[in-house]
Amino acid sequence: MLQQQNVFVMPLINTNQNIQTVILDAYWSNRKNELPRNTSLFDGLTYTAHKIYLQEKHTVIVDDVPVFSFDPKQCKFVRPLSSKNNCEEDKTYFDKKYLTYISTIEQLKKNKEISVINTVPLFCNEKNCLMEKNGKLLYRDDQHLNIEGSRYIGKFIADEMKKKKLF
Repeated sequence: MLQQQNVFVMPLINTNQNIQTVILDAYWSNRKNELPRNTSLFDGLTYTAHKIYLQEKHTVIVDDVPVFSFDPKQCKFVRPLSSKNNCEEDKTYFDKKYLTYISTIEQLKKNKEISVINTVPLFCNEKNCLMEKNGKLLYRDDQHLNIEGSRYIGKFIADEMKKKKLF
């Protein structure tokens, strides 16, 4: 599947002079299972980033947002009469998936052709992951951000890219 997507996306990246930076983000714990046989996530991302680098463009890889075991409808912000904050979950739930790929993402930081932006700290502390920030719900379901969440993470990514002088 990843190779099929590259067949369509890479020519667009290569020929469009307006594209200067390519941001790669995915549900990495699942994506690694879609790679061709005998290919690792590290190999696939390194290969893709190198192809982008050869076009004199930047590659930014973003780790994933937390995945939850419940729907955001359970949050107290959706159910204001609930006394319990159901918008948080023990971080160990997310870490089960996160730990299957984060070492690969960390390894990619050593590659001069790749910039890595870690977004997990926006949602998780050492113990818990949260679906909300400052009373605003950030998720539309257990693993996808809503518009508010997209704005929140988008601003962070843009600020990080500015710091790294990627645009």
